[in-house]
Amino acid sequence: MRQRPQTAANFLLLLWMGLGCAAMLFPAEMQATWKTGLRDAVAPTLAALHQLPLPEITSQNSLSPAAVEKDSDEQTAELKRQLALLHSDLQQLRSQQNNQGLTERLFHPQLVQAARLLPDQQERWREAGWLNVGNEKVREKDWVLKSDRPLVDVGTDQKVNVDQLLLTNRQIVGQIDQVGRWSSTYRPLTDEQFRCPATILNRETGQRYDDLAGSLHGQGEPECSLEYIANTIPVSVGDLVVLADPDRRFPAPLLLGEVKTATVAQNNPFWEITVAPVTGDETLREVSVITERLNPVRLAVPVNETEKGARK
Repeated sequence: MRQRPQTAANFLLLLWMGLGCAAMLFPAEMQATWKTGLRDAVAPTLAALHQLPLPEITSQNSLSPAAVEKDSDEQTAELKRQLALLHSDLQQLRSQQNNQGLTERLFHPQLVQAARLLPDQQERWREAGWLNVGNEKVREKDWVLKSDRPLVDVGTDQKVNVDQLLLTNRQIVGQIDQVGRWSSTYRPLTDEQFRCPATILNRETGQRYDDLAGSLHGQGEPECSLEYIANTIPVSVGDLVVLADPDRRFPAPLLLGEVKTATVAQNNPFWEITVAPVTGDETLREVSVITERLNPVRLAVPVNETEKGARK
């Protein structure tokens, strides 16, 4: 309905133009008379049209300025919210990386795979006393060949050191005694010279006492002794004896044995504990030597530090 006045005006305009063109075909005297009469006839109609309001131009896709401003504010608010979330995630990630960098240790435990030499292998190795390498005879270390202790097939070639512990299935079974070029002797848990830090793991509660650790001693007998465990620690027969690990270098406890007897003598600040070792030496075959390696994360030089050095 709003478009009818505009349609009528257009029709009258076309009619006016058509009559004007037609008047040009008449003689000059008649043209003046015709134009005057035509102007007088349409004058009232044109005056009425001028008084009508202008038609509104509407569209379904157009928005008012207020609506456009409101939509823009909502989009800006949503973008700010997403930016704040991304900033929060970035800060959290940086915090985690910084915390991880602070807790990274300079040394990490590493396992060197080894095998215990069987009795007949040990005998042949010791009797020969040398190895043929090309045209040269290269000897193993004399103190390794002359020792009566059992042998494993790793030595200085695998960077094995004295007193490093031997592990099998999360069970400590001995420690390196003497190191040769290709083989090493080791002390079983029951050896009189075996020593390692140890503590109690309560079998029922799972509580460990790493900060109050003692020392496991071989006795040259089927049992070992656990020394220097304060009598303030609850100890029961059947509790586990594990490697003391206050720095939590290993993800799970490494087992040494089980409490066989536990008593406290009068005026003695420590328990008297005998321990049954985890396994017999004759059953060993595949073992691992617990060594340590430098942490590559700690050794890595940050990029910004490298750039500073280059600039200097």
